[in-house]
Amino acid sequence: MASSGPVCNTLGVNNYSDPLHIAGLFVILCGGFLGAFLPVAAKRYPWLRIPGMVLQLGRAFGTGVVIATGFVHMMPPALANLSDACLPGFFTDTYNSLGAA
Repeated sequence: MASSGPVCNTLGVNNYSDPLHIAGLFVILCGGFLGAFLPVAAKRYPWLRIPGMVLQLGRAFGTGVVIATGFVHMMPPALANLSDACLPGFFTDTYNSLGAA
């Protein structure tokens, strides 16, 4: 006898690539190292001076990238997972925008 309720815990990961994720980690590591090392090196070596406005713009851009990355990568899964029919009524009926909060 089949139930008419939602089927839970059937989602799988189909498109996960270990080599791409490991390469991405190294790209992020190298980019973060350069972003943190260049201002320190510019302070130590006079011939590598970076204008203050460039550093301020770099900080603002980096902050925007971090915030945008958080929204792009966390909002859709949060909205999808916290509106799942398998969750209690608080998530789906009472306060259905919890993923955005």
